[in-house]
Amino acid sequence: MHARTQVGTRVEESANQFAEIQKAIRQIIPSGELATVVDNIGFPVSGINVTYNNTGTIGTQDGDIQIKLAEGHKPTPTTSAPCAKNCRRGFLA
Repeated sequence: MHARTQVGTRVEESANQFAEIQKAIRQIIPSGELATVVDNIGFPVSGINVTYNNTGTIGTQDGDIQIKLAEGHKPTPTTSAPCAKNCRRGFLA
């Protein structure tokens, strides 16, 4: 999932906002179905990382939240659609 805060946001503040998004994700996806949630915030240091990133991370206000579901989880669309809908609604400026 790609997320973006306001342009010019310090990376420390972006991290706080991403933590709030992670909390929302953890409320939507049952703990038994969630294995890991990791966020990568800011512009990648390496050009190689930019090559593999197709979400348009251009600065400290951008990041990707990677969600790994646990073995035996419900079908992915059943989980991803509510996440996207609720996060869009709850975090749009």
